[in-house]
Amino acid sequence: PGGTAGVLGVEIVGSHGKSVGRPIYDGTFPDHSPGVVGMTGVEVTNACATFADLVEHRAFKHRSSSLLDAHIASASRYEQGEAGAWRFARKGQKPIDAVYAIAGAVQLARSLPAYKPPPKAAIY
Repeated sequence: PGGTAGVLGVEIVGSHGKSVGRPIYDGTFPDHSPGVVGMTGVEVTNACATFADLVEHRAFKHRSSSLLDAHIASASRYEQGEAGAWRFARKGQKPIDAVYAIAGAVQLARSLPAYKPPPKAAIY
């Protein structure tokens, strides 16, 4: 879903058994890793909206990061289309890559199934 419904994208996609994004590289990652994932179009607007919603409702916390703080301060909302979809945009010339990185990582993490470690060997 795009627009304002994009915040629910992970839950909707999760109910269909698919991950958000498309695997680009699947090399020597652990079995539970999605590999490197690229996101485009609606996936990006959903990630931006979801991240902003989590931050606004204090459902996402992180350790202080001067890089992330600087990139967030340099970011603004860029309305895209008529359905209420938006993405992050630069206020000036400063980079905002960290905002996209964290928004994409949070969106991907929320779309993955819970990690189940292999069972421990039992000694009888």
